[in-house]
Amino acid sequence: ENPQHQITAIHSVVEVFRGMEKNTYDNAHMEDIHSNVCSLSLQELMNNIKRIITENNVPANQSCIIESNDACIEMETGTGKTLTYIQTAYELYKEYGLTKFIVLVPSIPIRQGVIDTFDSFKEQLEDKYDVQANAFVYDSSKLSKLRDFITQDTPQIMVMTMASFNSDDKILNQSEREGLFNNESYLKAIAHTHPIIFMDEPQEGMDTDNSKAWLAQLEPLFKFRYSATHAEKMNVLYQLTPSESY
Repeated sequence: ENPQHQITAIHSVVEVFRGMEKNTYDNAHMEDIHSNVCSLSLQELMNNIKRIITENNVPANQSCIIESNDACIEMETGTGKTLTYIQTAYELYKEYGLTKFIVLVPSIPIRQGVIDTFDSFKEQLEDKYDVQANAFVYDSSKLSKLRDFITQDTPQIMVMTMASFNSDDKILNQSEREGLFNNESYLKAIAHTHPIIFMDEPQEGMDTDNSKAWLAQLEPLFKFRYSATHAEKMNVLYQLTPSESY
């Protein structure tokens, strides 16, 4: 059973896409790549975002509204932030058929924590949503998992650190090697899927110019930023204050 603050945080993200056409094999699959496809314009997404901010009573001087496919969810550490964004992936699949999710974390211990949380709640989530999601840590020596991420039409949750792809010599970016995906680098193939990115503590190295440039290459459908201490705020959908956390 989710506490109310988690329910509200999940609902706030799901409502960003309210009104979009549901993804199906017919409209989201092309040349072996199963993508996230959004039928809404940026302006329609922004209209949803402004409505959510109003409904959640986020003060005008703290909502930081900007026309962008980024949004912030403010949650304190220890309030179930990891489970919240994992369950959000299931909800987005249930509501809209979205299947491609990347969880970006600042460190290897946090990366392991995400997988541990997924494993702890996997059976409950499968029972609740009647779907088996595939959550895994990106590993350059296991490209079969990356291929599944790109091609499968069930929820795929890939957990990564910024170090996985933010330099040209990484496996993801190599364009001259055996095992390319449809003659493209894996980074470009992932970009074709237009993943939704959940950024866990983005102020920990994800807001640098270099990191932003690499994230842009993933061509994300949307980026949702989870932290209690955002260095850069934009489209603050929901705030769980320290006093509310307590």
